[in-house]
Amino acid sequence: MQLIAAVAVILGGGFCAFADGPAAKDADTNAPSLTQSQLDELFAKAVILHMYGRYYEAEAATRQIIAQKPDNRDVQQLLEKIVRDRTASERTEDSARVLRKKLDTIVIPELNVREADVRDVIKFIQDESARLSPDKTGVNFVWLVPAEEKLAPVTMQLRKMPLTEVIHYVLAATRLSYRVEPYAVVIYKETPQPAPPAPSAPEPNVKPQ
Repeated sequence: MQLIAAVAVILGGGFCAFADGPAAKDADTNAPSLTQSQLDELFAKAVILHMYGRYYEAEAATRQIIAQKPDNRDVQQLLEKIVRDRTASERTEDSARVLRKKLDTIVIPELNVREADVRDVIKFIQDESARLSPDKTGVNFVWLVPAEEKLAPVTMQLRKMPLTEVIHYVLAATRLSYRVEPYAVVIYKETPQPAPPAPSAPEPNVKPQ
């Protein structure tokens, strides 16, 4: 329970790493010198922030410890992992941002289909994205719809529409969903959530005659 409470306080922005008493001043730098208890709290804060993907805050807390304990191997390893995970997260976000921009900027001149299989329509869209993309790389699609899924045919006429909207209209017509990941548009079928069980009726309170 203490850990849960600590996480809630930290993520709420109310964590105080200097609650144990007044901190002494370093004579050379005038920077606050933390007690061992305060350093332990700061380390725990950095671990939890890293766990929740708040990399910049975790890195700042870790560097604060290293400023006072530069030879602590545990803190050095934590900082290395934080920086590594932060860099990977930034690359992923950048890749997804680039793909979303491509989806918004590529304009499909015309889509005119009648009773077409949605897989063929997606293949057409993919080919058009490669033809119209400035770098000629196009957009990758990942099909995660089960093979046995029966899908409605697509009848649609669209003109001069961004690729994002074309994908939206085509998949909406077949009740499919999609998400944009760093390197592909993933198409899938939403799984309906099961309805909660109905409450059972109470036993009748019948007394024997």
